[in-house]
Amino acid sequence: MSPDLELKIDIKSDIENAKSFVRGGSFIDWFLPSDLRYIKDKKLTPSKRDKIITEYTKEVYKTKEKEIIKDVEDTKRRWAMVKDRFYRITDDIFYGYDWPKGKYTGSASIYLMFPRDIKEKFFSFRIQKPGRIQLG
Repeated sequence: MSPDLELKIDIKSDIENAKSFVRGGSFIDWFLPSDLRYIKDKKLTPSKRDKIITEYTKEVYKTKEKEIIKDVEDTKRRWAMVKDRFYRITDDIFYGYDWPKGKYTGSASIYLMFPRDIKEKFFSFRIQKPGRIQLG
């Protein structure tokens, strides 16, 4: 049986993923929009970086709210069009092996890399039309 997948906007999750990614230190330039890369400055404390990430993320979600909502709705529509085929192919590849039980969640991200947590059945996904949502 195929799992239900919820695609949503979760600002708190995007903030926490960004903080975690920046703390990890790898591929920061790939993850951060160019206008936020200044937080790599060694003079900034981790708590100051966290505060900047939080404020930046909230501001983008506030100022780009309509575009983000539209893009997430577009992603939901596109997923609905392909999900049956995706699950059929997955079932073929894994010989119908049952999906692990639980809630599967995808959350939109304003950032440029998309972490996932397989154990928690969580992943981040790209906003579909990043050119419309100018971040830097």
